[in-house]
Amino acid sequence: TVRVRHKGEIMMFPRVAFLCTLFKRELLTTIGGLDERFSPGNFEDDDFCLRANLAGYKTAIAKDVFVHHYGSKSFLADGAEQYNARLVTNGKIFTAKWGVDSETLWTQGKNVKLRSLKIPIDRDPFVQYFKHAQIHIEEGELRLGLDALVKALPAYHLSERAARAVEYTDVLDLTANVALALSELQTAKELFEEELKLLPDSSRACAGLGEVFEAAEMHQASKTMFEHAVANDETNVAAVNGLAKVNGKLGLTVDDNSLLVLAEESA
Repeated sequence: TVRVRHKGEIMMFPRVAFLCTLFKRELLTTIGGLDERFSPGNFEDDDFCLRANLAGYKTAIAKDVFVHHYGSKSFLADGAEQYNARLVTNGKIFTAKWGVDSETLWTQGKNVKLRSLKIPIDRDPFVQYFKHAQIHIEEGELRLGLDALVKALPAYHLSERAARAVEYTDVLDLTANVALALSELQTAKELFEEELKLLPDSSRACAGLGEVFEAAEMHQASKTMFEHAVANDETNVAAVNGLAKVNGKLGLTVDDNSLLVLAEESA
């Protein structure tokens, strides 16, 4: 039998398929879990093995164990065409993440991009997704960062640890700014408005709405929000600069602010 013929034999290889895989909890502590950008599957095991190798671990195949596995049955249930399309898509995602395609990596040992190896896992969904978002944003992956933040937001009020880590309004503001950077203006607008409902005097939320309206070329609405932002906090540099910019587009002096004029007249 296989067990007798190959008793105690192992074969070292940098990548193993995740059909029957064994590793210590220590590895999860070190590199975390599977990267959800590969959901629902394919190349997540390549990614995990690569991160493990880069963290100093080795992968091996036990030659004295035989496992009968019907490969990709769950994926093929949706049809071979869809399965092949997912392979192509996730292959491109892998290449974009690491700067080299999987086949070249395993056969030629090419260098990969330097990046975070850890995919945080946590029993608290908010903590997990917020940590994911922070890593994605730090690495310039704003789309993935926004996706993680959108999952984190509804989990905030169900979390026992969220308030100790960050204020809800800070999560709203971060999510809104990432959406704005991705030109998802309606999403950004709704999030800044929600932040403003919770913090009516928030200069940053007003400035955020000013940026949204400016991006939508709604200059007068943008000016109004920047005016409120400056009135709420004259030291908010982003608000002051935003107001100066939109005033220029409206043919006004850079420091024109009707709210400050009204305040002076009232005094």
